[in-house]
Amino acid sequence: MAFCHGIIQAMVHLGVHPDPKLEQLLNLCKAQLVDMVDGDIQSMIDAHAAFSKMSIPAGIYPSQNTPVTTFGTNVLLVTSQDFDEDSAYKLIDAIYRHQKRFKSAHPALSPLTVEAARNYNTRLPQHPGAVRYFSQH
Repeated sequence: MAFCHGIIQAMVHLGVHPDPKLEQLLNLCKAQLVDMVDGDIQSMIDAHAAFSKMSIPAGIYPSQNTPVTTFGTNVLLVTSQDFDEDSAYKLIDAIYRHQKRFKSAHPALSPLTVEAARNYNTRLPQHPGAVRYFSQH
């Protein structure tokens, strides 16, 4: 409500899109999404492996007619180092065999494809089970 009452004029929202609470804020407070593209944002993305440049497609929110460039995190499955290779392989296989269910659970999971995961550069080491899965599919 601080935003709606003019106490703050800008804020950063961290979450997945679409987000019903953000949609409510946009509608209730006559707010709009703005691009987050500048040298400082790029420096943050470059410095932190978890962040990447992203785009919120046009139409995700009713008042949003154009894509919005921003930053965020991608879907990432993390395991402990001692998680065994066969279990990791089977877990990843189950995710991609049931890909349609994930996509229907939330639109943010739509980019969850084998090809996208294979080419995603997290700058983090892949689990041996993931390496094996993606080399075979």
